[in-house]
Amino acid sequence: MATQIRANTTREKVGSRVTLFRTPASPMWHAEHYDRGRQFRRSLRTHSLKQARALAQKIDAEIVLGQHNPQRHRARLADAVEQYLTSVRGRGRQPGTLEFYQRDLRQFVAFAAEQRAEYLDEVTARLLEEYEERLSKQGPPVLGDVDKDPTRQTRPNGPKTIRNRLKNVRQLIRWALKRRLVREDPAPGYELPRESESDRTVFSPEELAAILAEPDPLYRDVFDFLRLTGLRSGEVCWLTRDDIDLDGRVVRVRPKACPVTGMRWIPKHGRGRVVPLCGPALEIARRAPESSTAPWLFPAPEGRRPGRLTPNRIHKALARRLRQAGIERGTIHTLRHVYCTFMASQGVDPFKLMRYLGHRKLDTVLTYYSPRTEDLQVGLEDVDFARMLPGEADDDKQEPRKPPVGAARDSDTTS
Repeated sequence: MATQIRANTTREKVGSRVTLFRTPASPMWHAEHYDRGRQFRRSLRTHSLKQARALAQKIDAEIVLGQHNPQRHRARLADAVEQYLTSVRGRGRQPGTLEFYQRDLRQFVAFAAEQRAEYLDEVTARLLEEYEERLSKQGPPVLGDVDKDPTRQTRPNGPKTIRNRLKNVRQLIRWALKRRLVREDPAPGYELPRESESDRTVFSPEELAAILAEPDPLYRDVFDFLRLTGLRSGEVCWLTRDDIDLDGRVVRVRPKACPVTGMRWIPKHGRGRVVPLCGPALEIARRAPESSTAPWLFPAPEGRRPGRLTPNRIHKALARRLRQAGIERGTIHTLRHVYCTFMASQGVDPFKLMRYLGHRKLDTVLTYYSPRTEDLQVGLEDVDFARMLPGEADDDKQEPRKPPVGAARDSDTTS
């Protein structure tokens, strides 16, 4: 029987084993008891003291009869991951993005199981640091039902991949906190690895020329179209003939359904946009559909899997071309960096460039602007650094600068 207490009391003993308590930070009542020297706490998810007492009495009776299992009230990590993936699928994410989420989180569940961490509240900062070390030295665990290429997954991951994997785990924890699957962050002191800045993230003009020397006309046009428009590889693969406005000289990136399979596709962030086409890009868009009757702007080559071109094919084609040209670094996404860097160096308004690239924030454009050292030096010889000194400024006031040779004087232009 519960002891009699005042209404403003925040702690109460119920029965022989359970204690009710409520913290100033939360209006919910919680139950606490000890079993074999270990403390167990759980939220009763009620503001009512009367309901909290009834639930606590039930827990106390189960403990006395040996029928209470405190673990059943803790969220299992594997179950939380599946609930999270179900929640993310309902937000219109791309199928490829969902595959990455599923693979990364299920591989983390496998690693946690190896470390005997079964519950969500056991994902501590120490566990995340151990997983970070595992990824850098050995790579994630191999899952045959998720990994399409298990041999590739056994390789150590790079800094960017490690950061993205652990970022997904942190997003899972934040989602679990909102859903009250855990009372507090189990890894409050953990910080994600810092983003590494590569020395070179764009192709030089000579490397671009070597890439565009691709013998296959399809992939040569795709590479050229990507560097002239800044589109993502997935966006190019889903372009149809109807997305090209030859008269308006633009390409429309917009949601659509596959005319063959009915599969739905939406752009990143769920928003469409209009990207202008320069002369060379317009010429590629005009001649690309001539070789096929398929609805796609760049249909897949005839063979084992005809139909829509996929990003995986483009990535493999570029990797092969880079090896042939002796270029050590770069991916399809590097062409998007090339577009952003070139357009910015040509003085294109950054707000327009943000719209062209489909970014939501102007700060993201800065991460894509990756000029080479020699590019930063262009135009430096035209800057008169002597004018930074006050003496030069005074001289300019006393003696106006002479007009350029051939410039008309004011007296010559007056009638």
